[in-house]
Amino acid sequence: MRYVLMIAVWLAVLTAGRAQDSDFPRKPIKVVVPFGSGGASDTLARVVQEGVRRSQVSPEPFVIVNVPGVGGSLGSRRVKNARPDGYTILNLHEGILTARYSGTVEYGPEAFVPIASTGQAHTVVCTGPDSQWTSLDQILKAAKEKPGTLLYGGNLGAPSHFVGLLLEHLVEGAEFKIVPLGGGAERYSKLAGGHIDLAIFSLSEYKEFRKTPERPEGLRGIVYLAPERHSEFPDLPTATEQGYDLVTGTTQYWWAPKGTSQDRIDKLADILESSMQSEFVQERYGEMGIEPVLLRGDALVESVEAADAQLAALDLDTGTKPESLPLVPLLSGLCVVFGFGHWVLGKRSVEQAEKKEALSRMGLVMAVLLVSYLFLLQVRGVPYWASTSAFAAISGVVLVRSVRGKMIAVGIGIVLGVGLNYLFKSVLVIDLP
Repeated sequence: MRYVLMIAVWLAVLTAGRAQDSDFPRKPIKVVVPFGSGGASDTLARVVQEGVRRSQVSPEPFVIVNVPGVGGSLGSRRVKNARPDGYTILNLHEGILTARYSGTVEYGPEAFVPIASTGQAHTVVCTGPDSQWTSLDQILKAAKEKPGTLLYGGNLGAPSHFVGLLLEHLVEGAEFKIVPLGGGAERYSKLAGGHIDLAIFSLSEYKEFRKTPERPEGLRGIVYLAPERHSEFPDLPTATEQGYDLVTGTTQYWWAPKGTSQDRIDKLADILESSMQSEFVQERYGEMGIEPVLLRGDALVESVEAADAQLAALDLDTGTKPESLPLVPLLSGLCVVFGFGHWVLGKRSVEQAEKKEALSRMGLVMAVLLVSYLFLLQVRGVPYWASTSAFAAISGVVLVRSVRGKMIAVGIGIVLGVGLNYLFKSVLVIDLP
């Protein structure tokens, strides 16, 4: 009878699991946009969000959550660490690749499950309204003749930065000086004010900021990085026409945490596809110059791999490193802990002079442990939780005398390592080894 009951419970659990997938979604789906509100990525995500609402394909709404910072990596990390239940997803373009290549984070697409892509947008290389350069050829020749003198505005670790690197690679010896800037509005203000020489913009941003009789301080389009000219801007040439083989842009990818069930991935892709087919999205994408291309399945994987291959061909040593615990404050804190422990034992040894030799050995062991721990954090050879747990547990074993105390110290060390790992990664959203 007991085994029958166990089998019945197991079947009930399986049935409930299938029912949950068939009823998905049963609550609002959080869409993390890892940039501020009002930017190009946020605008595109909200267009798709409205398409979801109008198509009525989902019983629950998409809710946009803006998590800006560190070139999009703060938001991507939040989704990466989220529960893989399909209720927290990420909307992020090629920034998911560029952040890893730049060293901002240590993960890429492999840390997620791709859901679909909703639209492709090619970019425009622009200069200020009074710039002396009127063609890509002039810009690249100047970058070669005087390397590092032309100021290129881009968001470090983001696609706008890497397009600059792609432009450099068109001519051997060409080099820009990268000026860290944020979104399109900031890049426009710097170009209009003469603080930088060139930058890239999405087609929708170019439409908004371009030079016109009504906006004499607007952008001057130099080249459109697409296979062919855009019908709305027939006077804007492509790079191919100017003799340079470069076609690039951004694709709006949607990602779920790794481990999300395929049934839910397919359901999310169905919702996005229905949104893309809505009249509202088609019209808005047309107004913004976005190609309403939806990819899923094998075609989606091929798109990600192609973008990855293009970036892999670059020299990507940008000098940035993943956000981590600063070494100096960490070293100072650990030295305080070590010094306090040494002082406590030293006070005991004053009363028991015969323990001085043992105290010296303990001090040497603690010093070796401290240096080893810091070394592991720097080289990122062992996960943070493991190295911290081991350091705390072994320190307790060294400092505590009784067997019971040593066992308690080991337990506390493990809890401390795992707890700090959760605090830094999930609460403070700091990337750890």
